[in-house]
Amino acid sequence: MWEAFDEICAREGMSAHQLCSMIDDNRNDSSRTAAVRAFAVNYFRSAATEDGHRSAGHGKIPENTSAIYGNGNVRSLSA
Repeated sequence: MWEAFDEICAREGMSAHQLCSMIDDNRNDSSRTAAVRAFAVNYFRSAATEDGHRSAGHGKIPENTSAIYGNGNVRSLSA
């Protein structure tokens, strides 16, 4: 989770302190850790929408996945 938080900071050009302060200023009755988790999930969920994909420069995965993997071998997510 903290790697995702660091990635958000890098993408948004903010320090961890700035992002934590922004999240803290907007949280309700939840703990700070819960608010950070919810923010990270919502941040990446919004990027996973069609509009989010378009603005990030992605599109739909092509039917011919060999264009992605080269030889057609699927890579493990743990690799």
